Parts: sequence; structure tokens; C-alpha cells
Amino acid sequence: MHCHAITTVAALALTAASYGTVTMPNECEPGETLNRLYSYFGVQTFAVTPSVRSVYSGDSIRVDAMFVNSIFSSAGFGVGTLGIASPDLHDRTGADTFSLSVDSAAPATLAISVTIREDDNGDGQITAGAGDDEWETAEFLVDPGVSVVNIPYSAFTESDFSAGDGIQEFNTTAGMAYIINVESREGLNGGLVSTPTTLWLDHVGLYNGPQSISDPVCAGDCDGSGAVDFNDLVSMLFEFGPAGASTACDPDESGSVDFNDLVTSLFLFGDCP
Repeated sequence: MHCHAITTVAALALTAASYGTVTMPNECEPGETLNRLYSYFGVQTFAVTPSVRSVYSGDSIRVDAMFVNSIFSSAGFGVGTLGIASPDLHDRTGADTFSLSVDSAAPATLAISVTIREDDNGDGQITAGAGDDEWETAEFLVDPGVSVVNIPYSAFTESDFSAGDGIQEFNTTAGMAYIINVESREGLNGGLVSTPTTLWLDHVGLYNGPQSISDPVCAGDCDGSGAVDFNDLVSMLFEFGPAGASTACDPDESGSVDFNDLVTSLFLFGDCP
């Protein structure tokens, strides 16, 4: 089944959510996270936690998805927030783009689509199909590594013309919800993911113009030189053990520098993925 259709069916079941506390733009700094909303087909379980790994800047949101072998040709999950009050919808003046940064450890291309809802009737709740508009995008393909997905407002289309006022009001609505759907599929490059994988999400929100990352993110680049080199290996050996590890020298975020971190750095030696 197509990702866009699945997003619609799953998202419509999540209604009447009161405004929450997640802010937009969501820089994913300490204390901020996104919610687990749903999963389908070949995703057995998934977890969402704050992470010290930087994708765009500062911290990020880590999603660990348990993709498994499945009889279906697609598998996916949804994360997001079902209610944000107007005071937390900051930086909307002149905004024209929904953007998110993704660091994908998946071995294949993934498809991402976004749903946004508005509190058109001003009742303090987001209820798709019952007085509030819901807007959706087509899918955007994300390859392994770091990507920035920029979605202009014009790419959002209304999913139910009988609900809400039919006017796109992302910059003026009193409340908003958004859902990020991530899907693996047989027809995409690399095929259907059937093993556990991890994504990091960052810089999720409404912005004035497309966003971009100026410097690449390098797992295992302890000194921030822009590539994994001999100095990084020395730093990892110096910090090897259960305590005192810097986050840059702990690419798998296990909490300590161990053999797996050394293997990762050797694999990336001389490069910046």
C-alpha cells in the first residue's frame, strides 16, 4: 500500500487531542521529544527518546525501529505531536517551509511524508474531520546518512474538503498538530528493511525558506575536524572504558567508548559520511 494512503488512515484515528507542550521549531534540546503515534506491518516495535547526537545543531530525537521480516511489501511508523498551542508555535512570521533534518542508519532508502492539522474551530482540540483542516504531503525519499527534508507550504494538500474552513493557516492558527510518517518499501532503493534500524530527527518545524546543514555530521569525529583520522582513534583509545566518554567519541551512544565504536571509526576512517 502507498505510504500516503497509510498516513491518512492511521492519522485519522488519532483525534481530539488537547494541546501539548512540544514547541516548533523543535530544536530537540533537553526535555523536548516527539510522541510515538502508530506503526504498521513489518515494524514490530519502536521507541522515541531524546539523544545527544547532533544532526542539525544541539541535540536530536532518536527513533529505534524494530523492522522485521514481513509478508507485506511495506512497513512504517509515525511520530509527532497531536497538539501545540499558539504560544509554542513561534518563529512563524514569514514562514513558508516545513523542514526536518534526518540522520538515517537504515540500509535502504526510506519515504517520509508529513501531515499537519489546524485548530480551525478554536476549541482547543485538534480533531481531523470534525471542524479542523488536515493537510498532507506526498512522500520524500531519504537515503542512508544525513538529509534535510524541505517541504514548501504549497506542497501540502487538503485531505478532507468537508472539514475545517479549507484555508491553509499554518502561520496564524491557534493550535496545530503534525505527524511524520516514515516508511520502508520493496520498490525503493535497497528494498524493504527487515532488520532493526535507527533514525535521528532534528530541526523539525516551520521556517522562512529551505533549511540546510552547513557542516556534515561525522560519527567518530572526536575533535570535530570534519573527518575521522588518527587523532580521533587516539582520543577513543584514551577514553576507552565505561566512564567519562565524550558523545563525539561514542558514535553508537552506548554510554561508553568500546570495541564497537572503534570498529565504526575504522570503517569511516578518512571520510565524513
